[in-house]
This record gives sequence, C-alpha cells and structure tokens, in this order.
Amino acid sequence: MNIKKCLMILVMAVSVHAGQLLAGTENTITGGSGSGQAGGTASFNVAWVDNPGDLTEGLEFYVYFDTASFSFSGCTFNPPWDSYFFKACTLQGNRIQVGLARLPTGNIENSSVDMEFNILGGTAPGSYPFTIPSDEVVTTNDLDPTTTTDASINVLGPSYDSVNPTPGGTFAFGSHTAGDPDPTITMTIDNDGETGTTLNGSCSVGGANPTAFGISGTPWSVPEAGPNADVVVSCDSSALTPGSYSAIISCPHDGDGSPASPVGYTATCDIVAAPAPALGSSPQSPGQTIDFGGPFVTSDPNPTASLDITNSGNLDGLTGSCSISNNAGGVFSLAGDPVAINLDQADPAVTLDLTCDVDAANPATHMGTLTCTHNGSNGPTSSWPLTCAVDATPAYDSTPADGNPLPAMNGTQGNTDPTTSLSISNVGEPGSTLNGTCGLSGDAEISISGSAAFSVAQGGPAGQITVQCDATAQGGYTSTLSCTSDDPNQEGPATYGVTCAIGAPDPAIYSSIPSAGSPINLTPGEAVVEGTDLTNAASLTISNAAAPGDDYLDLQGCALDNGAGPITASPVTANDDLDPGQNVVVQFSCDTTTDGNYTDTYRCPYLENPSNIINGAEGGTMPGEATYLVSCDVRDPYSEVEETPPSGTPQTAELMPGESTTFSFTFDEIVDEGLDATLDDCSVTGPDFAITAPGSFPQPIPSGGSLQVDVTFTDPGVGDTFTDTLNCTYTDNPEPEGGTLVSWPLEVTVVGRNATFTVTKDFDDNNPMGVEVTLECNTGLPLQQTGTVHDPDATLSPGQFTELEFVVVDFNPGDMDCDISETVPVGYDQSYFADFGDDGVANAVFDDADGCHYEGIESADFVCEITNELDLVEIVVNKEWIDDNPGYDLPTIVDITIHCNAPVFGIGLPIEVDSGNQTNGSYYTWSQFIDPTFPGVFGIYPDWDGSTECFVTEEPEAGVEADVSDCADISVAPGVGAECTVVNTRLYAGIPTLSQYGLMLMALLMLGVGAVAFRRYS
Repeated sequence: MNIKKCLMILVMAVSVHAGQLLAGTENTITGGSGSGQAGGTASFNVAWVDNPGDLTEGLEFYVYFDTASFSFSGCTFNPPWDSYFFKACTLQGNRIQVGLARLPTGNIENSSVDMEFNILGGTAPGSYPFTIPSDEVVTTNDLDPTTTTDASINVLGPSYDSVNPTPGGTFAFGSHTAGDPDPTITMTIDNDGETGTTLNGSCSVGGANPTAFGISGTPWSVPEAGPNADVVVSCDSSALTPGSYSAIISCPHDGDGSPASPVGYTATCDIVAAPAPALGSSPQSPGQTIDFGGPFVTSDPNPTASLDITNSGNLDGLTGSCSISNNAGGVFSLAGDPVAINLDQADPAVTLDLTCDVDAANPATHMGTLTCTHNGSNGPTSSWPLTCAVDATPAYDSTPADGNPLPAMNGTQGNTDPTTSLSISNVGEPGSTLNGTCGLSGDAEISISGSAAFSVAQGGPAGQITVQCDATAQGGYTSTLSCTSDDPNQEGPATYGVTCAIGAPDPAIYSSIPSAGSPINLTPGEAVVEGTDLTNAASLTISNAAAPGDDYLDLQGCALDNGAGPITASPVTANDDLDPGQNVVVQFSCDTTTDGNYTDTYRCPYLENPSNIINGAEGGTMPGEATYLVSCDVRDPYSEVEETPPSGTPQTAELMPGESTTFSFTFDEIVDEGLDATLDDCSVTGPDFAITAPGSFPQPIPSGGSLQVDVTFTDPGVGDTFTDTLNCTYTDNPEPEGGTLVSWPLEVTVVGRNATFTVTKDFDDNNPMGVEVTLECNTGLPLQQTGTVHDPDATLSPGQFTELEFVVVDFNPGDMDCDISETVPVGYDQSYFADFGDDGVANAVFDDADGCHYEGIESADFVCEITNELDLVEIVVNKEWIDDNPGYDLPTIVDITIHCNAPVFGIGLPIEVDSGNQTNGSYYTWSQFIDPTFPGVFGIYPDWDGSTECFVTEEPEAGVEADVSDCADISVAPGVGAECTVVNTRLYAGIPTLSQYGLMLMALLMLGVGAVAFRRYS
C-alpha cells in the first residue's frame, strides 16, 4: 500500500458533523465533506442529547446529491451505536432518506453518533456534491433545525506511472548500423492509484519521423494490484537509411492527477552506414565529364584519356567491371573492354585507357558514357559522360589563286603607304573552320598590315591579309607572300608575288589649321564682357603640306572682307612663297568697346605648282582660295554663381544617438563682371532640420567670394531615418534677369553603436574542460551573455570553441561599462588580461582578480584573456600508535615514503626531510619521519584527468609492527587533496599487544580499507 493510499484512508476516517438533536433546545444539522475510494465509505456524525423520559426521540432528514451516478448500499452505525438506534437509509433517485429513532435499550446520554454512507465498488472517480436542507428535517419533539451545509464525497481512481523511461523521458536508442536488427526498449506502465482501480490507456507514435519507430503492447489495462503493462518501442534500423531520427510517443490514459493525460515521451535513434567498399575515381569523380577536347579534324591523331578506379570505401572487396555505353557511331573505345575490377582498400588503382576515334567520326560533338557496375556503397553503377568535338575538314582557296601575284601597289614618295590584299576562303565541308597564317620574304619596304593569322568558317566571310608598302623613298620593291593552313589536303604553302612602285613627290599643297572652310571664333564657349582684351584671341596657321622636294606654295594675299573692324587680322604679304613644311601665322583680334555679335570672312587666294616642270616646260599654275568665317561675341557685365555640392546631390549621414550633424552648402560667385549675386532665400520643409547659418535672407554673395549655408540635424532616436529637402533661390545673370531654384535631398539615419568582446582561455596544464564565461553590461543589448570556452590545445567536439565572442549592440557611446568573468574551475586560480582590440575605443580598460573591465565604451572591439593555474593540493599522512604498556622505551617516530605518479615534495614542518625528489621506476617519491604530533604533509599538482595516484610505505624500526594503513591507495584531483593514517603497534617480548581501543581501531580500519596486513617479529 503506497503513501497516497494511506493518506486517503486517514481522510476517510475523519468524522464531520452532519447534524445534532438537542432535547428541549434548538436542533441543528450541519453538512461536511467526506472522502472515499471506489468501494469505500464516508462518515458523518450526529450529536445526540438525551431527553430523559422521552423514548420516542427521533430524527429524519434527506441528503440530496447532484447526480445519482454512484452505487449506494445503505448506512451503518459504528458499534456500540448500532444497538442503540433504529436507522433507515433509502436511496430515492439522487437523494438518501435517513431516519433515526432511539431504541428502548438505547440508554444513552449526550453523545456523538457515527453514521456512514457506503459507496460500492465500480463507482466512477469524481466529486459527488450533496446538500442536507434544513427545512426537510423532522424531529419527534417539535424542535426546529435551522442550519444546513453543502458538502461532497470524493471518489478517487487509478494513477499513471512508468519506468524506463519515467513520464516525459526519452527512448534513447543511441547509434546503430543500417541493416542491423531493430533495437527495442521496453517501458513498464504501473497503476499507482487506489485499491481496486484499473488504469486504461494506449500509446502511439507521432512527431517528425513516426515511421522510423515501431510500437507494441498497446492498448493496455493495468489493475492497481498488477500485473504491470509492457509497451515495447523499436527503432527500424533494418530498413532506415543513415541519418538522425526522432519521434514523439504519446500515451493517453484515464488516470487521476499527475502526470496528466496524455503523457509524452521522446524517441531518438541515429543510423550510421554499414562498412562497405566504395568506388572512387580520379581525376574525374563519378558523374563528372571526361572531355577529350577538340574540336579535332579527321587528320588529327586520335586523342586519349585515362581514369583511375580505386576502392575509396572502408571495407575490402570492391568488384565489378567497366565498359563503354551510349556510344553512337563507335567514336569512343576502352582498351580491354570490359575491364574487370577487384580492389581491396590498399590496392593500386585500375587505370582505364579511353580513345576518341576522330578519323572515323562525323563533324559533331560526340557524346558517350563510361559505366562501371560494382558492389560499392555508391553503386550499383557509376558513370562518367564522355565528350569529344570533331570538326569538318576545311579546304583552302584564295583570290588571287595560289601561284598568282597580288595586285601591284603604286604610290608617291611622302604620301600614304599603298596597300594590296589577299582574300582567303574556306571551301571545305559544312561546319568546318580553316585556320592558318601568312608571312613575307623579300624587300623590307613590303610588310603585312594587321594580323598575319586567319580563321575562316565554311560559308562565312573571307579572310583578308593586307600587305602595305613604305612610301618614304622612291623605288621599286618585290616580295613573296606565303600562307599555310590546317587544310589536310594542302601539300605546301600557297605563294603569291608582291610588287610595289613609289614615284616622284607630289606638287605643293595648301593646308591650314583650322582647315579651310572652318569657323574661327575669338570668344569660344560664351560671350565676353565689354572691355575684355581680345588681342591675338585666335590664330590661323597656313602651310605647304607637300613632302620635301615638292614645289613651293604661292599665297596671293589674305584679308578680311570688312577690314575696318571690329575684327582685325595681322597682315599677310602678297606673293608670299611657302616651301614644303613652311607656314605663316595670322593673328585675329577684336575691339570689345561696344557689345555685339560680330562676324567677318577671311579670304586667302593661292597658287599651287607655280613653277612646276610639266612635260619639260615651266608653267601650269593651279589657283585656289580658302575662306574662314571669323566671329566675336561681346556682352554687357554680368555675374554667375556655382553651388557646391551641385544641386540635386543627395546629402546623407549616419549618426549615433545624441549626435548631431551639419550639412554645408557653398554658393561661389565664379564670375563677377561688375554685378553682384544674391542668395534670395533657403528653407527646409520639416521640423527635424534647421538652417543655422546665415541667420536671415536675402544675403549677398560676396564679390568674387563665397556664402555658406549650414543645415543642422539633432535627434537621439535610434533606428529612425529622417528626410527633408533644402530649397534655395538665388539671383545671378541679370541678362536675362530672374532667379534660379536649387534643391538638395537630406537624409539622416540614427543607429546604435556595436562592440565586440573576444574571450580566450588558457589552462597551464592544458585541461580541455570548458569554462563558463559571463559578460555583464550596464546598457546595450543584451545586458548579460554567457558562453563556454576551451583551452586552445583541447580537442573540440562540434559546437565547442577555443575563442568566445560576445557582441553588444545599440548603446550610447561613452555610457556603457562591461565586465567579463569566469566560473572558476575547482582547484585552479584565475587571472585576467584585458586589452583593446584593433580599433577599440573606451575611457578605461583594466583587469584584476575579479575579471576584465571596460568603462566608457565608445565602439569597436576588445579582448579578454583568461588564464587558470593549477593549485597545489595537500596529502596529509597521520601517525597512530597502539600501546597498552607505555613503560617500555620504544620509538615514537616512523620513516615513511610517499610514492606518486606525479612530482611530489614535502611541505610544512617535517621532523626530517630526505634530500631531493627521487624517482623509483614510474613513481616520484619523498621520504619523511613522522609521529603523532608531526604528520607528513606533501604537496602535489594533480593531473586534470584524475589519473594522479599515490601510496605510502613505511620502514618500522625494531619493536614496531606496521599493523593497519589506509594509505595504500590515494587519489587526488584538482582542488581535492587527501588524508590517511598509518597505524603501528609497539611490540613487547615479541608479542604485539593491542588494547580494546586498538582492536576497535583495527576493526574500523579493516572496514575502511578492506584488508589488514599482519607482520610478526621473531
């Protein structure tokens, strides 16, 4: 019977007053609460006051229940009251009629009478409220009951419990190999409820991977007295592919209390691949294309490729074979097809030799497949696409034809170099491309202009090879042009004769800058202001462009049509003769006394070849005239303004909270010709920006200077973007008059500042444990962060790090203070080193024994290096003597030696210390004399992995026997020292004597160390 059941029986036994009958006074019936279980009872008491001489005392009342869904077997009295009263209890629907009458034998005084309602087994658990109305109470002595109370009877039921796992636990199957038998876990379900109850329910699988798990033993029904139900859950490892699987096991039930229905469990199962061979390949992995290259032509050698096949799995015995498939036209071949594979893991690769037969292929990009059928885990087949491009055969043709000369080149000394060309065509198969190159042999004056190589598609434009001749000197030149190509039928280079003839010089040639017919503008770009000096504002250079040795150029006099101005030109003497390469410069000026747009025509008549020898006779002039339109634009004084930055340029800024910024705009008067410019007005449209300078408008723009307008923004809102537009108008260029409107978009984004803290950890003994580190700040987000960091020499698992990074965002610069500290590992001292990062900014960065500290952080990054040094732990060896005869003069000290698998040394105040830390095999030792008042105290730095062990031996003197020691097996760990006791007995006449205390101590030590070593001296 469990504790819960015991408590319920105690509750059932509590008597609650249901009513009382008082002779000669007021009668009161009071309700109460009762508890029971299915098949139990609930008790009520009736307070009875005897009315002497009245043998007809009686009481009748009704008990009303909210429901009649329970089983009722009547009422009973507990002895001795069952012999004092007559009772009648009848269930009528959902009410019980109760009648009581005192029997003649019921000689009783004022008493409390126990009465019980009996609830039969099979009643459903629940609360059954009832009421005893006072107005239905009838007494035989006409007393008036006045009070009633509502109450209830509670019927309890079964209760759910489970083991392996407990409610809410996990079916953890661990890791299993794919294809293995399905592992199972049996969960036992117990009914921990009331006696006689039955717990009913079922279990099912749901969640992420319900099909990965099986379940049996459901539905189930568990009596309180047993037997329990077994629900078996399995992981389907025999059919699952490698991966991690999880599901939810849900078990609804009809039990009371906690855990509530349904009860949920988690099921997890990891499936790993079974050991198997696997096919590997190089240089192309399975699925990658083996490309033979190309395009090739049928005259090319057949290209080859190779592929190495290996066993890249974790099991010997890779078997199979490789062959060519999808080989349209038989372009691809494999040596030894099919090639057998039989490879263990350590065997050398099997090399497959492949060939593309281009001499038998049609022009196309040919495709095929290399396929290997095998028993590897990545099988049953692996394949590699094959590709090989084959071009059609080209054929060489040319204009002129092979062996014929190119068109002759003729030119004049000093003139442009003459050229000729060869046209090359591809008359081969459709889809082919003809490629080749050409070269010259002969006089150096003949050369190839442009590329000497050609590439011509069949049916496409012809290729052109251009040959040119140097016309620097007169003479006749010859050369031979030779062209080769990839036409397989071309037996040798195609050759062509090349000739060039350079004749006598050209006659005189009129030339000028600018050229004849061009305009000459003395005020280019825009008009000039009255009074501007335009002396020699433009020039005209006339020259004889003939080559050296040509005739002179005869100028007949040049002049403006309107020689009186305002445009004037420097004079050119009539009949000026210009030899080849010589020139004359004409300067143009303009009178700017009066504004206006002035034009004139400048004319230059000339004679070319005035004395050339033609057919042996002198004469034969060639007249001509060059004309030029000359202009000059003069205007009244004016002003011109330039704004910086140019109008329309967006102005943006990114601010920290509480910061402000100012956008500046400059208006420069870049032209001031007697008139000043004015900035009429500037405005912003919203409330977030303000014009801070100048204070008012309009404002003059200084003559030849600048005026600056400042727009300032101030707002602390983080994450907000503020926009506005600055609009300004200014007046310049009074011709034409009017204002100019300019504007600039404004945008400011207010952002929080970020800071990064990088934490590293170092154990002086390279302990790989992870240490929890906490960052706490007084502002920013988040205020506190925690993480784990490891020693850099540790071997890490996924999710573990040797460097921990905390990031705090959205803080006001200079307002944030942060501290970094660790949860100090047991057995270690901690030290900290705080520093700035690459561009960290803070008012103070320091460290102490409590951590790394950063105050008044502005921005950027910081570092915190944490070091833990291993603490020394102590091993204390005590001395205990057993001696019932203190009169004997025997020694009190004993020589002990401690042996440890790590360096050990003596500390404290020993009586005597041996010299040095000696080694004995794989142990370090330290010897010392001890007695009960001077224990041996030794220091040691333990290994972090708990492997540090020590034991103590002693060398007792004559008359002393080493009886008991718990120093035979001492383990220490960081922060955890040890203490043990060596017990000796003094010997008298060779007989070890133990007192009652000594015997008791030996017995206790035997229980502590498990064995006692005895030694007797003879």
